[in-house]
Amino acid sequence: MYLPSLLLGIAGALFFFYLNHRGVKLAQGFQMIMFLTLIGIGIIALGVALTKGSLANMHPLFPKGISSVESPLRFTLITIGYLTGFSMLTMIGEESAVTEKKFALAIVASITLAGLFYILEMFAGAIMLPVSQSVHLSRGLISEMATIAKPLGYIMWLAGFLGLVTTWNAAVLAGSRLVFSMSRMGLLPKTFSKLHEKHGTPNWKGHSAPLEGFSRVQLHLPWS
Repeated sequence: MYLPSLLLGIAGALFFFYLNHRGVKLAQGFQMIMFLTLIGIGIIALGVALTKGSLANMHPLFPKGISSVESPLRFTLITIGYLTGFSMLTMIGEESAVTEKKFALAIVASITLAGLFYILEMFAGAIMLPVSQSVHLSRGLISEMATIAKPLGYIMWLAGFLGLVTTWNAAVLAGSRLVFSMSRMGLLPKTFSKLHEKHGTPNWKGHSAPLEGFSRVQLHLPWS
């Protein structure tokens, strides 16, 4: 890891730390803007694929030498990781403004819609270019869009960046609530269950605990 990347990561961590420290509404507003932008880019990608691509580009559906059963199973092992971030929803359930039943339905709907979004984007990538050409591209849909128009490649790169940013924001929000809950149950020191008097969010220690743990792992620092 180089210093510019490290400094960028630290700056991003401090930004989301501050954003979530100020309250859920501010973090929610930021998340909604990023989410709508991501959906808009997804619509652009699907529209370009439908107008410039072809269903014939999807063939052959399975690589030679791999059965129609084995090939989907291999891909399933990867796609499981796409939806793991939704476990964060349960960590903020106490702060939701809806009933428990509606909150449960919201979780199911979120996972379903996210899965549908992934399917549509993978479909767009599958029909954009012939398999013989797309299989050699290093950046998947980003490279595919760039072959059609370079600005489209940058737009798809932005989509990937927004995916990381929205996950990061949610991780800081959910992580601080997890530390707060564990402290309230007596599993962590009581200092982590104190709330900010003005914002009503976990204090700075609750927000910084997940960040500190991640930083120590990345930098291989011993616990004090």
